[in-house]
Amino acid sequence: MSEDAPIPIRRPAQSAWDDFDDEQRGLFRTLVELLAAEPGWRERRQLFFRIVEKLRGGFERNRRDVGSNLPFMALLPVHIAALLEGLAEEEVASLDQAAFYLLSAHPEHQEAADAWLRATRDRQKGFLKFLSANPFYAALYRAHEQYFSDSGME
Repeated sequence: MSEDAPIPIRRPAQSAWDDFDDEQRGLFRTLVELLAAEPGWRERRQLFFRIVEKLRGGFERNRRDVGSNLPFMALLPVHIAALLEGLAEEEVASLDQAAFYLLSAHPEHQEAADAWLRATRDRQKGFLKFLSANPFYAALYRAHEQYFSDSGME
């Protein structure tokens, strides 16, 4: 396999958008447009971080209002899946991109990201460096892994 070979992304079996109401669809369409306007994944990374922070803030306010115990990590992968679906990319071709596809609720996204990362030792080392250089992402990644490990869903 070539050092820079992209990995195809299979189309998800079910859309993350299926359970969204009209308001959520409008919000996520706008967020996808913002992400798509960025020239590449390095630039998208910071925007993705800001989007996740805003989603978490809104989630926590709503959770307190309704008295729910549902953790943010239960919904974040669906939100990331919806954003990635909206981008409609056909392949994983970069470290930043793979990092976010790992957090998606879609197994098809996770499989493509994992295959891209495992394709070469340099990519695996790069991901470890990415985790070290991006503490916000590293915290999300650890929370994602912990939540799904504890819930038996992975």
